[in-house]
Amino acid sequence: MLLQTVAIYKGWHLVSVQHRPESDVLVAHIVRNNDPDDPVLAIREGRSMQIIMDAMGDLKVQHPRAGRKGLWARFIRQLRLLFVRNAGIFSPYGML
Repeated sequence: MLLQTVAIYKGWHLVSVQHRPESDVLVAHIVRNNDPDDPVLAIREGRSMQIIMDAMGDLKVQHPRAGRKGLWARFIRQLRLLFVRNAGIFSPYGML
């Protein structure tokens, strides 16, 4: 049931499923497909969406925190995304 719920969110992919025995819940972390950073970093910085399912099958969705970044941080992130997306152009094997 948890995996079916994850599949609903287009543009997101599953990076982690954890069982928390102290509260007997499953927590699925999903991040955006266009997030260039390491998924662990995205989870730590609050950019992952959490889908929490308890033992009764009840679901709770916690959306990522909306962090306000400065102008330069947004500019550099967009520039980095541009280079990551176009990295295949410079590959000796052609487009990846």
